[in-house]
Amino acid sequence: MKIFSYIAIIILFSITGAVNLCAADFKDGFLGTAWGTPAEQLQGFTKVAEDQDVSYYMNSEKQLKVFDALVSYVVYGFYKQQFFAVFINMDSIVAFSKVKKYINDKYGPPDIAMDTKRNLKTYAWKQDKVKIKLKSYDNENNMKLSFYYAPISRTLNEERVEAYHPKKKFKFKVDERNLRNAEELFNFQ
Repeated sequence: MKIFSYIAIIILFSITGAVNLCAADFKDGFLGTAWGTPAEQLQGFTKVAEDQDVSYYMNSEKQLKVFDALVSYVVYGFYKQQFFAVFINMDSIVAFSKVKKYINDKYGPPDIAMDTKRNLKTYAWKQDKVKIKLKSYDNENNMKLSFYYAPISRTLNEERVEAYHPKKKFKFKVDERNLRNAEELFNFQ
């Protein structure tokens, strides 16, 4: 039965030429590309941007469908040449709504964050070690679906925070009364 499923997927892919995102599972990778794979091992990927240890690639050999809407702009993120993220710009509010419903049905209600300054609403889900984020900017036709492999993205975030916010040593004045209060708290049994 499994062999028949794989053959059906291969035939479907060869007929349509596009992979349907919503039929995928993301815990081990993204549409056949395993999380952590080095960029140089992947065929059809072209570097489009770079920022320090993060490189961004596009793959002209893969087309992506999101609920029957062909997506033209998919960017793959690599940190220290390890695959860790996917960014998909969405042009269709209908596809956006369908993706939101599909992910919500599959993984449960999202965490929702709102940034009123930028009119940004972010829906976030977690599947094993993968974070899925769906973002929309109100009053703009700007919607994005992102996938992050947490073990790598967490390291990147920690390094970026340390690089831009060095640890500061704070000095506190401790008067005699505060010192006695602190000692009492430490000796509390």
